[in-house]
Amino acid sequence: MTSVLNALLNCIFPPRCAVCDNLMNESERGLICPTCAGEIKYVSPPWCPICGLPYRPPDVNHICGECIKDPPVYQIARALGIYEPPLLELIHKFKYRGYRTIGKYLGKMMAERYFKDLDFSSLDLIIPVPLHNGKLRRRSFNQALVLAKEVSKKYNIPCRDALLKRTVNTKSQVALPKEERKKNVRGAFSLTNAHEIKDKNILLIDDVYTTGGTVNECARLLLEKGAKSIYVCTLARTV
Repeated sequence: MTSVLNALLNCIFPPRCAVCDNLMNESERGLICPTCAGEIKYVSPPWCPICGLPYRPPDVNHICGECIKDPPVYQIARALGIYEPPLLELIHKFKYRGYRTIGKYLGKMMAERYFKDLDFSSLDLIIPVPLHNGKLRRRSFNQALVLAKEVSKKYNIPCRDALLKRTVNTKSQVALPKEERKKNVRGAFSLTNAHEIKDKNILLIDDVYTTGGTVNECARLLLEKGAKSIYVCTLARTV
């Protein structure tokens, strides 16, 4: 019955690519067409072994200047893809236009991706980077939590979104220079239960890594409160 209903719906509302809006045929599964899927720029080596900043071949893995000058407190950060179209367009539709189906699709992409040097079997908890309550009310969902739930299901790692709170409604990080970003988020988070993170290996999940100021501040707080180690995984990163 379900297959018949799906076939009928596909006839009435034929599936379209979430990026280019072109019609997709029955053999093309997923939310985006093969052409758009093939244009996603995945992050892969060579890169900075700490923050995951990608380099152009034939460069080799080496620590980037920013990580030498101001080492992050987390262990490593990895991202699925570069924050450029079509991944950027998918993120914007998910994040700003409320298409949570796209968010779940992107979360599954994160969960299925092999991240070199990130051993999910060693992790104890997943924590999404939180939104301030004011922004959460306006948006009605936390995009990082949607992504984190998909990774949690894939690897059977507990996801605890209530542990980390954003207590200061900071300015948007987008237009701020790096030093201002660090000041902007300093002291912006609090922890509700330090006992739950004691000696735990924790994976922080967010949508976009720009300078790393937000995830690094979250990691700093978690480590100060007793976490053993912090790893970071994001959907995209700017370069």
